Amino acid sequence: MSLNIAQISELVVILFITGAVKGSIGFGMAPLAVPLLSPVIGVKSAVALLNMPVLISSVQLCIMQKSFISPLKKYWKLVIFQGMGVILGTSFLTAADARLVSLTLGLCILFFISTPFIQRIAPKIHMPPLFSEPIVGGVGGVLGGATSIFGSFIAAYISSRENTKDSVARAINVITLMGSLIAAILFRENGQLEFISIESSVLTFIPVGLGVWAGTKFRDYVSDKLYLISIKILLTIISTSLIAEYFL
Repeated sequence: MSLNIAQISELVVILFITGAVKGSIGFGMAPLAVPLLSPVIGVKSAVALLNMPVLISSVQLCIMQKSFISPLKKYWKLVIFQGMGVILGTSFLTAADARLVSLTLGLCILFFISTPFIQRIAPKIHMPPLFSEPIVGGVGGVLGGATSIFGSFIAAYISSRENTKDSVARAINVITLMGSLIAAILFRENGQLEFISIESSVLTFIPVGLGVWAGTKFRDYVSDKLYLISIKILLTIISTSLIAEYFL
């Protein structure tokens, strides 16, 4: 894919800003960037392209936070079923309109926020992690594979299971890393990433890395309570933007 100077500049700015969001809360890069980049390079290209910075930023955060094994042990069932969902999602992306999946994601997130599903409904029906994690992981994997938006749907579940900003961010980041890694392999195999050149790879790494670093510094100055509230606010913004994008 050939990009002009204006498109490259827009790409760099978007990746830096969304990288900062990713660094501060552990997710939010793809949900914010896909709607911004879609008019420039198309929905499917934006989804495939953003898988790389999502993967890079997740690896960077794992190194910076020095936390990988603990969240993986706690949510291993979710990760396994997420991988299965990613396979279905990436296959769907090659044959269907990703905007429809984005609409579904937006509605799902909005549903989680407005009910709220995890804190009130799940305990009443006594759904233990043995059953809830495969469901959340599978659905999140399908949506992530089709849209590169891994963290948002799963964040609604993780934020109800963790009590601090660090534990939420670390868990979401590790889960996102595993999902985006599988998606990157599948995208490369089916040709969705064939347009990514050395130039675009460098442009991806630099702004994302700087943004993630800035975001982690910002997180140190935010209280746990304010941090968890900000997740709900961001989820609301993400869901409404995804729904609006489908009808525009």
